[in-house]
Amino acid sequence: PPLPSPPTYDVYPFSDSTSYDLGSQFSLIGQGLNNNLLTDKPLYMLFLTILHLVGGQSVRIVISLQVLVLAIFPVMLFLIGREIHSRGAGILVALLAIFKERNAIAAVLDIQVSHVKLMMTDVPTALFVSTIALLLFRWLRTRSSRAESLPIWIGGLIGAAMLLRTNAFLFLPLALAFPILARGQTWRQKAVPALTLLLGFFVFVLPWFLANRGLEGRFFI
Repeated sequence: PPLPSPPTYDVYPFSDSTSYDLGSQFSLIGQGLNNNLLTDKPLYMLFLTILHLVGGQSVRIVISLQVLVLAIFPVMLFLIGREIHSRGAGILVALLAIFKERNAIAAVLDIQVSHVKLMMTDVPTALFVSTIALLLFRWLRTRSSRAESLPIWIGGLIGAAMLLRTNAFLFLPLALAFPILARGQTWRQKAVPALTLLLGFFVFVLPWFLANRGLEGRFFI
């Protein structure tokens, strides 16, 4: 990657990060995300747009804001560890994630690795995946009326994660298996949460599927 250069001696986006940041810059000047052209990561470009609106054009400030937001990731891992085992397990998993991220930042000059200080979608996607996993565990363990809203949240998060990385779609059949394979329930009791989950998913992805086209007019799908 390029080194800091005059006159600002700032570090600018490089490689894939350049594409994502340029996509956000188009929206800042009123030309839509990625100049209204085909993109498979619109949510991350929108995220960068918001960070630029708050932090301006300084890459250092924007990255610092990104780190501040993505610092929620170890917290989500702590909640998952506590949900599955104990508070101590949650603390251990969160500390391991922090150590992994610190190690990735130190190693990035020697190996190709993504970390929280790069404009890449890996860590934001990990945050979404951890949140989806937490809600899936709670849905699996909770059989009361408090869990009725979980399917639509899970579906929406899977849809949002898919707008970061399309392979997050693999979570959809996994989540649908929860109500479909549940024992001791009628087909109606299984269908309602499954359809609710699909509703949450399509609320996020359908606008992107229908509106996002390439120069030749073809839909992304």
